Amino acid sequence: MTYPDWVEKHRLQGCEIKNINGKYYLYRLKSRWDPDKKRSVKITGEYLGAITEAGFIPKRVKVNNADIYVIKEYGASAYLMSISEDIRRILNGVFDKRTADSIYVSAILRLIGEQSFKRLEHASYITSYISETIPDLSLKGPSATALLEFIGRRRDRITEIMRELSSCAINIIIDGSRITSFSKQMMMPQVGYGHGTDWDPQINLIYVFERAPLPQPVFYRCVQGNISDVTAMKLTIESMEREGEFTVVADKGFAKETNYGLLTQYGMKYIIPLKRNSAEFSAEKLGNRSNFTTAFTYNKRPVIAYQVNRENYQVIAFRDEDMKAHEMSDFISKLEKKIKPSVKRKKRQMKLNPILGLRP
Repeated sequence: MTYPDWVEKHRLQGCEIKNINGKYYLYRLKSRWDPDKKRSVKITGEYLGAITEAGFIPKRVKVNNADIYVIKEYGASAYLMSISEDIRRILNGVFDKRTADSIYVSAILRLIGEQSFKRLEHASYITSYISETIPDLSLKGPSATALLEFIGRRRDRITEIMRELSSCAINIIIDGSRITSFSKQMMMPQVGYGHGTDWDPQINLIYVFERAPLPQPVFYRCVQGNISDVTAMKLTIESMEREGEFTVVADKGFAKETNYGLLTQYGMKYIIPLKRNSAEFSAEKLGNRSNFTTAFTYNKRPVIAYQVNRENYQVIAFRDEDMKAHEMSDFISKLEKKIKPSVKRKKRQMKLNPILGLRP
């Protein structure tokens, strides 16, 4: 049966909508095995509330012969559940239902309230309408700890879920972060390729994002800190077991000829910012406005640019006119601060010289 849009938006997983005398009501939906029909049959369960054009009205509960409303958070959890049905389906295909529901609910509640796991049940789950839709979950501290340990020991299942999430992604963006760790229980923290003189053991965490109107992380992998970033990215892509175009977004420290060669060898596209003193472009050419071939605005600021084609890559040089004027003003201001004290000392010296009998 087709219902109006203002009714359908209140439909939840595991529930059904009924039209009774022109009014709409939400019920929990159950099923049981019918031995005669040799199949599961639908059973209408608990009444949850009424649906009106003004919104959803939860049922009233009698306590000590008094009518009161049970008020729970609804909007955020209902919205997140409506846009993440595919994630729940994938989780149910890899884990048992209770584990899958615990992972799914924990992720939604942590996103809404940013609660710690030990406070998740009492601070978020019980006070959220998600406890009515997915009931009877134990999210107390010990249960949450056991759940995290269970998931952490099953990298193969995590990888299976992430592969399915990333299978439909067309454009992929990869980024890496180094996390310092002094854990004695893991072999991953290693002294390696950190920037500067940081010799602390590190873990290289590689993230993969889908470049889409609604960007989302679709894959991750942790590798030892002594593995270079390019190799770590290659290992991550191999773990995804998919073909397609990959774009690496890196920082200035990644701008090296060896990295360019490896990225090209691995078939990856890349966007890497260059330092101002890079030999890839000429400072003299940047100073001449006639060398620029493109102009556009960025944050309402005029920017001009030109492109240089190399053998295996291109270099695009930008000049922000507003930033240039600001930096010039800042440079002159600093020069003035250095010159003014010396002028004052010179004047004071000229006043003292006749007394001391010295030439100015």
